[in-house]
Amino acid sequence: MRPYVRELQLSAYYNVPTAANVAELLRVANDMRQYGEMMSPRLRNEAFETAGRRAEALSRYQALQQKLRTSSLSSELGRAVDEAVKRLSAAKSS
Repeated sequence: MRPYVRELQLSAYYNVPTAANVAELLRVANDMRQYGEMMSPRLRNEAFETAGRRAEALSRYQALQQKLRTSSLSSELGRAVDEAVKRLSAAKSS
């Protein structure tokens, strides 16, 4: 149950990117790291983005994008990853 609640908590902070929410997202992500809690790859990448580590997030999404091309995983996941790569690539070039 706790991982599900953490997922909701972090998603809420990420989806409303006020200064207070960004600070709280990073605090919670750090707490999770310190206590050895698992974080989904999507949330980890969102935390990297939020922390200004967009290049690292882009690299992780691109690696996942390559893996998805050779797997039979959900096309919905593939679309989400493609959107993230597009968003981060646009941010990188601006």
